[in-house]
Amino acid sequence: ARTPEAHEVEHTLAAAGAHVRGGNLTGSGPVGRAADAVRDALSLNTNYDRDRLRNFVMWGWGGGGGLFTGWDSAFDAVDAALVSRTLAVQHETDVFEAPAPPNQVPLQGPRYDQQNSGPMHAYAVWRLYTKFGDRSVLEKAYPALVTFHDLLPEWDTDKDGLLETPYFGDRIGGRGNHLGLDDSPVYAAYHRIAKQGGSGDKRDNTDLTDVALNSYYALLAETLAKMARVLGRPEDATRFAAQHERIRRLLNDRLWHPEKGLYLSRYLDGTWNEVVTPTVFYPMYAGLATPERARILVERHLLDPEEFWGDYVVPSVARNDPAYCSGGPVHPSSGHFRFFDRYGEGSAPEQWKGAVWPPMNATVYDGVKRYGFDDVAGRFAARSTAMYLDAWDKENWFPESFDPEPGQSIMDSAVDTAWRTYSWSNAMAVQGLHELISDNPWDGDPSALMFGTLSLPGTNTVANVQLRGHTYAVSAGPDRTTLVRDGRTVFRATGARVAVRNFVLRGSGASFDINADGPARVEVFAEDGRARGRKVPGGRTHVSL
Repeated sequence: ARTPEAHEVEHTLAAAGAHVRGGNLTGSGPVGRAADAVRDALSLNTNYDRDRLRNFVMWGWGGGGGLFTGWDSAFDAVDAALVSRTLAVQHETDVFEAPAPPNQVPLQGPRYDQQNSGPMHAYAVWRLYTKFGDRSVLEKAYPALVTFHDLLPEWDTDKDGLLETPYFGDRIGGRGNHLGLDDSPVYAAYHRIAKQGGSGDKRDNTDLTDVALNSYYALLAETLAKMARVLGRPEDATRFAAQHERIRRLLNDRLWHPEKGLYLSRYLDGTWNEVVTPTVFYPMYAGLATPERARILVERHLLDPEEFWGDYVVPSVARNDPAYCSGGPVHPSSGHFRFFDRYGEGSAPEQWKGAVWPPMNATVYDGVKRYGFDDVAGRFAARSTAMYLDAWDKENWFPESFDPEPGQSIMDSAVDTAWRTYSWSNAMAVQGLHELISDNPWDGDPSALMFGTLSLPGTNTVANVQLRGHTYAVSAGPDRTTLVRDGRTVFRATGARVAVRNFVLRGSGASFDINADGPARVEVFAEDGRARGRKVPGGRTHVSL
């Protein structure tokens, strides 16, 4: 009837925004505010499967096509679970009901030509279970994932129990497609070996025993063992647990370079592939690294600014590796390189010779957190989130990859909208949100929680997080951490920063492991209404109250 006044428009928008934040994922603080960005970004990329009448996350807004069953979608499920249980479960259900892609192994579910796809979808499905306690997706996914696992030995060229990378052709680029690491220089020099038999996949074998591929192989076995226990399949659980242990032993015997202190890929003639990328940390993600080797990886390599550390983490090739930023023209303001001057410059992108890739960051973060390096995990998550928010604040972009050098606009001239709004980008910020509160995807009680942080900057909050039938909010700062469940405070720590694991609240109390950066007082407010508290020293303590 009339054109509204400007103040009326602003009021309407403010009221709508408050309504969204009131009932959906939201947060505040240097890292916590990424909750609103992730919520909005995933909402933008939510699409509808009109054949199956449910939603899924499209990898890139405007990218076209239907559901993508590669490894990208596994990260989307983990990230979407923070925003909407319904979206995450529908998305992953769609993956396992999607038909096999044409000209590929007839496997319903994750893409078999990406050997990381099955393990990542197993990990995503398991995290939906640990977050929500719903067995339905486990039951649907399990048969396809077992088939996926049992096909993988066709890539064991020498039949020693470790896998070699598949052959993707002699063309430049794409040799790392089996892991979505398309042009990673790790795969530049492998040699083709004719494959005998197999599933019908037409790719040949090679001579490169791949650290990353075997880490995913182990992750799949470990996750299937956990699923089998939940689903009441003890013989399967024993088989897959033994497989994980076998890979752990073989990888540590054959792919640990003692002089360099790194897990490195190796050719069948015994020579090392010495290109250093973030995949050297993947054995931590899969639970394969020994505690001592994990410490070496983190302290000697991850935290070394000459290799991986810095404000812009982690580059897809170590900064001191000869392959780092070795392909494109040098950008005068960075001293290293540029991504694009203009769209279509195929020689300028350093996508796999330096660019920061969200899946790599998420994998490294999870490995560091899994092995208990809480301080490093928090600092890593803060850097990942800051990079994501920098692009979001400046451009409202959440791009496919990020610049590892300061002073450049991320993916500046990638004019295809899909690359500027790439769904897996949210994995950068979700690290910080998982630092504040998360399910427990590793050892121990799968219904337990992790929350709190030793090293996120400032005070951060996140609210309206759905876990195991409850709604949680967390506030974590320098001297106070609070956990609220269904509107009621159930945990408080004062006097120091704390990171809490394996938190299980019962009617008469709680048990948990706490890592504090100084002496602190902890209190639990159980369902019986009683408050229980005690003091804990700095460092790690197991608490039962």
